[in-house]
Amino acid sequence: MMDFTPLKELQLGQRGCKIKCRLARLWDSTNPKMKDELMSVDFLLIDNEGSTIQGSIRKQDAPQLKNLLTESKIYVFANFIVAAAKKTYRVCQHETMIQIGPWTIIKEEPDIESTIPMNSFHLPQIKDIEARLYNDTILTDVIGHITSVERLSTTYAIGRNVSKKNMVLHSFGYTRLPVTLWGSIAEAFNEENVLSIGDTESIIAILTSMTVRSFKGEPTLSSTSATKVYVNQENEETISFRNSLLYPHGVISLTQATSTTDNANEQLENKSKTIMELLHLDRLTDMGKKYTTVATIEGIDAATGWWYNACPKCKAGVTTTEGTLSCRKCGPIHNIPIPWYKLNMTVADGTAEAKFLVFGKHIERLLKISADQLCDLPGSTRTVLPPIIEQLLCGKKYTFIVSINDRDNNPHVLTFNVSYMAEEPKLLDYNMQPQPAQINTGNTTIPADKNKKPDATEDDILISSLHGKRKRDIPTLLMKKEGGVEENSTNNSQGELMATKDKESESKDKHLRKKPAISKGKTKI
Repeated sequence: MMDFTPLKELQLGQRGCKIKCRLARLWDSTNPKMKDELMSVDFLLIDNEGSTIQGSIRKQDAPQLKNLLTESKIYVFANFIVAAAKKTYRVCQHETMIQIGPWTIIKEEPDIESTIPMNSFHLPQIKDIEARLYNDTILTDVIGHITSVERLSTTYAIGRNVSKKNMVLHSFGYTRLPVTLWGSIAEAFNEENVLSIGDTESIIAILTSMTVRSFKGEPTLSSTSATKVYVNQENEETISFRNSLLYPHGVISLTQATSTTDNANEQLENKSKTIMELLHLDRLTDMGKKYTTVATIEGIDAATGWWYNACPKCKAGVTTTEGTLSCRKCGPIHNIPIPWYKLNMTVADGTAEAKFLVFGKHIERLLKISADQLCDLPGSTRTVLPPIIEQLLCGKKYTFIVSINDRDNNPHVLTFNVSYMAEEPKLLDYNMQPQPAQINTGNTTIPADKNKKPDATEDDILISSLHGKRKRDIPTLLMKKEGGVEENSTNNSQGELMATKDKESESKDKHLRKKPAISKGKTKI
């Protein structure tokens, strides 16, 4: 009889071995950005030494194999593949994973092996949770006492309405650890049952495979498709945590879901900072907060492109997969993507320099020109900044509302996303005019807007106070001449010729847009 190989001894590419394990967890691995499309069926195995390894079934094999597996049962596996572990969203620390298919031999064993644990959790310390902020290589398990839970609500995210449920845990080192359950995980969690238990005893929950993010300077956890929620289970971890509690049992409250508008308003700190002060913010504690700063645009780097292909609906990035256009928020799309501004700016205010990332609507509002118009000009390329942008933006002073760029993982230097920008003289002129009633938001006083919707954010109020001009005429901008010739000279034959060419180009462009084809001539998708 062949001996079983311990999980910890499995090596990349190893074949011809058998393993005997308990199937601790089983889940459908889905992609929320593709409307929860099934990617694979994954599982977690644990052997009699307590070692764990992640396993996977290809989605084409899932209908045949998934029904052969049941959580908590013991199986012998043979003829499987030992592959490299996933780069992200791993549920254990093993450097390899197993892949099973129709070729794999799976045999259920009687559950008389008390030496195989029922489950395995990797509960991190405070420093470990903070180290995993925005790092999804290994997902996070957490244990805590549920102190409050919201009723199920829906929110619009990644191009669709998604169920969500917020709760708060008291965990190791955290008196308040916010948690958000999403989709089917939120729908399956019955808060009424939890409340009924909470009348007599504390609710200790273990939540597995969570991502770690930051909101208003504190860590928050979000569920994934691999998340499992275990409430008041009689395992070693739960018993140990319950014995560590120093406060009365039954502390739990049911609250209504807070609107996303309220959350957005809470984030608007809008504290004035210099560039030097912005660069000294803390990535963990200041993530999600917004600040104002006044700085001059020193330059714009177009090495990675000054525009990108955007979804016409939500303006998120669009990619192609096997000839199909897909938006990272809306999923597959049928409309032609549009060019959308994305400028990497270097700004300075005399104290330091910083990198600001600014997207479409803010640039278009200032230039009065769409990225679509500029990239259709003769000779325009994606990685060469049009002179018009440099002439109209660089060297001028602007007021910015910024927040730390959560997608830039450079541990040494912070970069920032711009949520609003306005030319400094315009703000000064506006502030010198007679003002309507003022709204005091604590840190910033802003003018009341009679037409403001009830759920408008502070950014909306600032934007509504500044009135844009008509769209800028491209031929007029292109007719700048050296030597003091007026830009708007109507008797300039060259200007008339360019205007005629522009109309012809515009007519041709409209004709092309009626076709369901995608232009490749100017590096669009």
